[in-house]
Amino acid sequence: MPAARLRTLLVLGRVSNLPTVWSNCLAAWLLAGGGEGKRLALLLASGSCLYLGGMFLNDACDAEFDRRQRQERPIPSGLISRGAVWACGVAGLVAGLLLAALLGVWPLGCALALTAAIVAYDVWHKRNAFALGLVAVCRFLLYALAGLATAGTVSHRVMAAGAGVAVYVLGISLL
Repeated sequence: MPAARLRTLLVLGRVSNLPTVWSNCLAAWLLAGGGEGKRLALLLASGSCLYLGGMFLNDACDAEFDRRQRQERPIPSGLISRGAVWACGVAGLVAGLLLAALLGVWPLGCALALTAAIVAYDVWHKRNAFALGLVAVCRFLLYALAGLATAGTVSHRVMAAGAGVAVYVLGISLL
């Protein structure tokens, strides 16, 4: 893959924020009691795919806004087509759901709720100020997913930590 194409994909995926997904999953995993490494790897992969899919869909949904306000973004600058970004976004979400399904029914259900929150944010965030709350919901649901993947339940400790991170993310987003 040429370096310019790889850079475009990295920009679209906002991969510099992926470690926050990993650290959230790991923190919830540990709070829930930990477990076998294979399940942790599946959780990290699922969370990463859901995050990356959401970031790609974010740019696909914002393409018209970006054409007017942010021509340097990959779609309006012609570095990649909107259709390709849609395809990558949907593929990321589907991959994340498939990986969550390997963790069980409850983690899959939580991953479906997380996916719904991701898509709702991507579609509404430019038109509705309350959509910022969905970013916080996404982080809380990521903690819940990790708790379910680890222990089959979401403990009070995982819920409290997830709520704390959600409040933090909401505060940062409002700033």
